Amino acid sequence: MSKKSQNEILIYGLHTIKMLVKIRQKDLIRLYCTQERIKDFGDILSWCAKNGKAYHVVTTSELDKITHATHHQGVAALVKQKTLVSLENLTKQLAALKQNQERPLIYLDGVANSHNLGAITRSMAHFGAQFIIGLEGELPKPSASWIRLSSGGYEFIELIYVDKKTKLFHSLKKLGYKLVGLSGSSSQSLFQGDFPAKTVFILGNEITGLSQEVTQEADALLKIPGSGSIESLNVSVAAGVCLGEWWRRYGSN
Repeated sequence: MSKKSQNEILIYGLHTIKMLVKIRQKDLIRLYCTQERIKDFGDILSWCAKNGKAYHVVTTSELDKITHATHHQGVAALVKQKTLVSLENLTKQLAALKQNQERPLIYLDGVANSHNLGAITRSMAHFGAQFIIGLEGELPKPSASWIRLSSGGYEFIELIYVDKKTKLFHSLKKLGYKLVGLSGSSSQSLFQGDFPAKTVFILGNEITGLSQEVTQEADALLKIPGSGSIESLNVSVAAGVCLGEWWRRYGSN
């Protein structure tokens, strides 16, 4: 396999590749699949042949070596990286939204595990949230593992990397967004807390929680109540609960 450039990424997984083909087929560079998967990708193999896109039918062991993984589900693809959204473009897009078009934003404060990122991305796609925001150098760049674990959800989200948290938060507040941090030590429940459609849910690292900078900037700190048997939920589960509660209140608008 030829060496990929910095603006390319090798991804894998059945749902991942199917959604990639559905949403941004033009970004496909090269497809790999096992004999067993040909029936699932017959149409795209024909499209590749007609459009001069390379494709290779490989064995499972060959695909293991190509992907450096064993859970590729028999298919992989070299694709162009999605274009990242700048903070300036984000604020322009948000400012242009009409009433009832708002969706919650997610800010990840020190969340870096690919399993959690994949699950968060999947929940965001399910509830129609589009933007994941994080600090440059803290929020990882997209990986094959993150993308696979989103089960196709990655194709519906955009990533924004910022160099300063305070600059981001002040920009969003000017647009009327409320910053809601999730904190197990808060006395106020997410389900009783007051937050508008224009909300930024801020989720922290499972070990260290929210950073002091975030805590100081947040308009509200809310917790997800439970039995108290354990200290907190997994961060990806917490994200799903927040997005589900937002959808219960505003999703039908």
